Amino acid sequence: MRDAGLAPHQAPAHDLFVQYPFALALQFGPAFAGATVASPSHKIATRATDIGVNVVLSGDAALDRDFVLTLAGLAGAS
Repeated sequence: MRDAGLAPHQAPAHDLFVQYPFALALQFGPAFAGATVASPSHKIATRATDIGVNVVLSGDAALDRDFVLTLAGLAGAS
């Protein structure tokens, strides 16, 4: 038996150093064109387009924490 009374076949294998790559690309429409877009959790790159704003992760990102995206300065936002 293993910890918590689990048999070996009941306990999941784990690796503290495993990497799960994370890629993300978002496109926001015209209503978001004037927004200030930021991420306190990951490095991002933003680019204004004819139809809004594109947001992509920049650099290497992994699924080691939540992805947080903030949008500020939207007209009519409360």
